[in-house]
Amino acid sequence: MTADAFALPRVVDMLDLGGLDDPIARNNGQSVAVRPIRRYDGYLVKMYVAPLAGPDCRQLDRLIALPAAADARDRRLIREHTAWPVARVDSGRIPAVGCVLPVAPEKFRADLRLTPTHTDRRYLDVDWLARPDEVLTRRGLTVPGSADRLRVCRQIMEVAALLARHNLVYSDWSYSNAFFSAVDWSAYVIDIDGCAERLGPNVFQPNWDDPLTGSSAPADTFTDRYRTALLVGRILSGENHPARMMLALSRHPDQTLAAVLLDVLRSPKRQLRPPPSAVLAVLDGLPYLRVPFQRLPLPPDPGGRRKPPVRKIPPVPPAPVGVAPPASPSRRAPVQAATVTAWVAVIAVVVLLIVLAAQH
Repeated sequence: MTADAFALPRVVDMLDLGGLDDPIARNNGQSVAVRPIRRYDGYLVKMYVAPLAGPDCRQLDRLIALPAAADARDRRLIREHTAWPVARVDSGRIPAVGCVLPVAPEKFRADLRLTPTHTDRRYLDVDWLARPDEVLTRRGLTVPGSADRLRVCRQIMEVAALLARHNLVYSDWSYSNAFFSAVDWSAYVIDIDGCAERLGPNVFQPNWDDPLTGSSAPADTFTDRYRTALLVGRILSGENHPARMMLALSRHPDQTLAAVLLDVLRSPKRQLRPPPSAVLAVLDGLPYLRVPFQRLPLPPDPGGRRKPPVRKIPPVPPAPVGVAPPASPSRRAPVQAATVTAWVAVIAVVVLLIVLAAQH
């Protein structure tokens, strides 16, 4: 069943959904539970912590209606690569207590080795692609090649470009909000129901903050540009630390792709950040039409403080032929001490003679 085939209207009552299975997730962000719907195979109901307020409720309704007005290409992208909400859930006279979402396809799950003798089938967060290859191997996951990583990145940027075209702000781009498939290396973005138009809550995890957007400021499309580039850069490089990732990008074989991503990540002004469509174009092999500006310098390597350079002591130049080299300080010190002792003895004798002469 696809989102186009959901049999209920865009607004449904909890009672109309019928029985629900046990939650597959609890207390996750804005939801108190996510539960499969028995009557409608392939769909979930996401129950919010609190009913949505009026503006948020209307925003959810617009998101649900958007696919019907989109072109065929966007509808396919929405249906196959996003958990786009298909219905608002009311409870009697209380509107927007939740929403109905499609289940992510099975290809985005894999057997994850938890212990040498135990595996569990789970959805693959893109977090796995920001880890060393040996970690994936140890967990029984397929190690992606460079072309596989590019395919996942392209899929994510395709969704980001779709949202940007409709002035939708996702904000919480992070590892846990996108899955990847080790079958065809496609991607699937979840939690679309949290999108806002133009401005939204600035939601981020540690190391996902936008340095040019204050934590108390709302997120917008420029914030999304930064966080999608951060996510794509981590997938491409296999580095989860932002600074190490950017340094790895600067050495990436595809310098055109590295340039557009670093322009997003190191732009001195938010408005100069290239949009997702520019990154997507480069991923599709098109040229990068760059607006010239001076990037901020790359961050220092966080692997540890750099050791100060060792200063080499220059060798003593050889003495000219026929000239004795000066004695070292260790050899001059005894000579100087002996000279001082002799002068002290002489002065003592003179003083003694003067004293004796005065007595006579």
